[in-house]
Amino acid sequence: MNENKENLNYERINPFTGIWIRTRETVRYVIEEKTMGYIFLLIVLAGVINALIGAFDPELSTGLPIWATLLIGFVLGPIAGIAGVAFLSALYLIIGKIFKGTSTYQAMFKAIGTTSIPSIWFAPIFLLGYLIAPDMMLTESGNEISPVSFVVGGLIFIASMVLGIWSLIIQSKAIGEAHRFSSWKGFFTLLIPGVILFIIVAALAFFFIITFMNFS
Repeated sequence: MNENKENLNYERINPFTGIWIRTRETVRYVIEEKTMGYIFLLIVLAGVINALIGAFDPELSTGLPIWATLLIGFVLGPIAGIAGVAFLSALYLIIGKIFKGTSTYQAMFKAIGTTSIPSIWFAPIFLLGYLIAPDMMLTESGNEISPVSFVVGGLIFIASMVLGIWSLIIQSKAIGEAHRFSSWKGFFTLLIPGVILFIIVAALAFFFIITFMNFS
């Protein structure tokens, strides 16, 4: 009876909408019901979108030809996305064991892959901004833009900030669900690698500064 009830609830879950407000339930649904092919599709879509947005950024692209932009978006983007999810899944799997997590690598890979959905949602936001205010989206900073474009750019910036913060919450919950522990433990599992990386970078920077000063 409980199994039938759980399956009925699963049928009502759409990962693209459920990830926002029913994160843990959605992640569990994806882990147990979705194939690896579905996860790879999510990662590839998110990789293409993130790469194209970066390639169209005038501050980063420096006037790339269209073929180079498409190459980055449709080839390098998915490769980088899959490699990134594969690495992070292994990292969060290992660190989560500190908090007595019970996830497998495949479950963690599916969980992290599912957190790509918010990036996919950003595509229509970027497209809308491009259509309404192309001078804001594709013009280098310092150039004149229209008031409408300025407002649109501000709204997109706010949306990006909200999306980024909420994505952090989603990732914490996804890691927690994969490991079968609390979202707070998921957050610290997410945080620890960043803290360690910051300490390493700061230590290296301090070392090079001291070394340079000694040779001066």
